[in-house]
Amino acid sequence: MLVDGERNAHDAICNDPQETIVDATSRDRLGTRAIDALSTGLALLDRRIQVLFANATAKRILTMPSLFKTMAPLPLALVDAESNEALRRAVAQACRNASAALQLRDCDARPAITAVVLPLCPAEWQGPWPQQTVLLAMNESTRPHAIPDHWLSQMFGLTRAEASVTNWLISGRTIDAYAQHRGVSLETARSQLKAVLAKTGMSRQAQLVATLSRLPIEHASS
Repeated sequence: MLVDGERNAHDAICNDPQETIVDATSRDRLGTRAIDALSTGLALLDRRIQVLFANATAKRILTMPSLFKTMAPLPLALVDAESNEALRRAVAQACRNASAALQLRDCDARPAITAVVLPLCPAEWQGPWPQQTVLLAMNESTRPHAIPDHWLSQMFGLTRAEASVTNWLISGRTIDAYAQHRGVSLETARSQLKAVLAKTGMSRQAQLVATLSRLPIEHASS
C-alpha cells in the first residue's frame, strides 16, 4: 500500500504528460532497444522456422556459421543434423501450444546453445504476424560474461580487486590461474575469493559463478 507521500509522487509521474510516451513509433523503438540489451537471444519464428524478428543477441547467434547453415530471414537450418531436427520438433510442439527445451550443438557436435521454444497466444498478440508464432530464447553455453566493477560494488560492496577475481572466475578460469596472472600468492587470491563469498552471501565458488552469470544484460558500459 502506498502512503500519502508515495501516492502523490506516483500520481505526479503518471499524470505528467511529459513523462508519458504517447507516440507508438517511439514506444516501439524504445522497446527494441530494451530487448537488444539482453544477453538472452530472443527470436520470433513462424511454423516454417522463418525468423520474423530477432534482438541483437539473437542476430549474432543466428549468423554463426559454426551453428547455422542458413541465415535469417530464410527458414533456419542448423549445421548439426540432430540439433536441426530437435529445433523443428520444438517449433512444431510450440505451435501446438506446448513449450520445449533443447540443446543446440555446433559443427563439431559440441553443446553451444541452451534454448527454449515457447508458444505465443494469438488471442493476446496484436501485430501483423502469422497466428502460429513461437518465441525462441537462446543462451550461449560458454560465452564469458564480464560484469562492470561498479555494478559489483553497487550490488555487494566488492572492492576492485574482489571484482577482478569475480570476473575471472565467471569467465571459467581457475583461482590458481588468477593468482599467477595477477602476480599474487594463491593464499591472497583465495582470501579475496573468501571475502567475495561472504559479501555476496554465497557458500561456494560454483554458486557464485552460476548466480552472477545469470545477469541478463549484454551491452553494459563500465
